[in-house]
Amino acid sequence: MLDQNRGLKASVIVAVYPACATTQADLGHLHALVERSADRLTAHIWPLETVTDRSINALCLSSKDSDIVHFVAGTSEDLGVNPWKAGT
Repeated sequence: MLDQNRGLKASVIVAVYPACATTQADLGHLHALVERSADRLTAHIWPLETVTDRSINALCLSSKDSDIVHFVAGTSEDLGVNPWKAGT
């Protein structure tokens, strides 16, 4: 998406659960992607302390030409993407 939209910048916060399958290699791939993005992508790792901690799933969008900010919150942990991937 960054390659197709040269004016796009993104910041992501990745919540890492204590018992998740995220590996050091996964985080290394994320770091490499940030490094290749030429200051257009930032990433922050948010380690959750206990398995009962929850993160919010949300997108916050704004345009460089406007002061309007759009905020989208999902009702599921994957913003409803999983059914879309499954073709439903």
